Amino acid sequence: MPVRLGEDMLIEIEKTYNSNVRNFYLGTNILPFGFAEYADLKTKTLSAFAQSILKIEGVLSVLILPDMVSVLKKENADFKIEQNEVEK
Repeated sequence: MPVRLGEDMLIEIEKTYNSNVRNFYLGTNILPFGFAEYADLKTKTLSAFAQSILKIEGVLSVLILPDMVSVLKKENADFKIEQNEVEK
């Protein structure tokens, strides 16, 4: 299910075998290499992008890869992440 953010970014949203995980393919790199994983708003190296995702009710963790973001939610949480909930 593609979602357009602004005029320049189309995000592909993928459901996974785990109904508590969604993968968001960005179509552009947001990290030069490697990955960053966050599960706590108190993490010292927390990026503003990850912080905005973790503030969404029900989100447990976020994994950021160069061109993809994977979000894990609580089992009983509704998985309606709207495009305007995550800052560009």
